[in-house]
Amino acid sequence: MRILITNLILTDRTGTEIVTMELAAGLRRRGHEVAIYSPHIGKTAKDVQREGIIVLDTLSELPWDPDVIHGHHNIVVAAALMRFPRTPALLVSHHPEHWVEGPLPVSGIKRALAVSEACRDRFVKEGGLRADKIDLLLNAVD
Repeated sequence: MRILITNLILTDRTGTEIVTMELAAGLRRRGHEVAIYSPHIGKTAKDVQREGIIVLDTLSELPWDPDVIHGHHNIVVAAALMRFPRTPALLVSHHPEHWVEGPLPVSGIKRALAVSEACRDRFVKEGGLRADKIDLLLNAVD
């Protein structure tokens, strides 16, 4: 499977950057083709690239069309869905208040994932999503 992961930044070692790095590495170990799109790349992106994972800051440079988008940060997921409108996406919320972690009411979002009940509640309240369409993953585990 070809999986495109999105993250707003790949310049340091923030929470979602670490999650993105670990997710990409784990999916690659399981035999998937993986790429990460981030409009802001730096040291973290270079570290991931050394592991043989595609990292790009321009979606048109992706050498294949993804089968699925695993999205962190709504604005970057929106960009990926505009480039690949037929690709289903999963939107993950890592924070219950930050604007880039909010819901994205577009048809390309097929599932939502929240890392806390507060994040799930926000998706329901602000995004109009049904709670049974939001998976709750309280701890990221390999």
